[in-house]
Amino acid sequence: MIDKEKWIYGELVRNGWEVNERTLEVIVKNHKLPVYDENNEQIDDPIGNSPDTYKFMLKDIKQFELENEHLFKFNANHGEATMDVKDKRELGQLRREKEKWNSSIDVAVKIGIFCQQENRVLNRHEIQDEVLRIDKNLPHTTFERIWKAIPQQYKSKGGRPKNKEN
Repeated sequence: MIDKEKWIYGELVRNGWEVNERTLEVIVKNHKLPVYDENNEQIDDPIGNSPDTYKFMLKDIKQFELENEHLFKFNANHGEATMDVKDKRELGQLRREKEKWNSSIDVAVKIGIFCQQENRVLNRHEIQDEVLRIDKNLPHTTFERIWKAIPQQYKSKGGRPKNKEN
């Protein structure tokens, strides 16, 4: 049977909750939040391992957040806005999307400069190699958008040349 559980690692949990490694260790120990090994078996005492490598079931994390929402509220006494767990998770997702967006813009500008410096027709593989050299983590869909945006004068149309009849 295929394992259909969704898993999340300690580093992502820490970043989403905006806590340090020690705090995550304390939460796991004090609240008995289950941690799993690479074989998806529960670990009785994960303390001593790096909290960033802890493996959690996503459903356990969500349940913990619901039951312990008070742990994730900002201190309103210090003039900060109150933010619930769902908002914090969404904020983390938005921050990651912003990083991708910034990286995509950076790559697109550098590819434009590359095309202009080469000042010749380039094939798809040359452009793709340059994109990977600039940012190897750029999603393929972003490369496709960059490729479509490159002016035709720099793009090789590929294929066999047409026969010219005189």
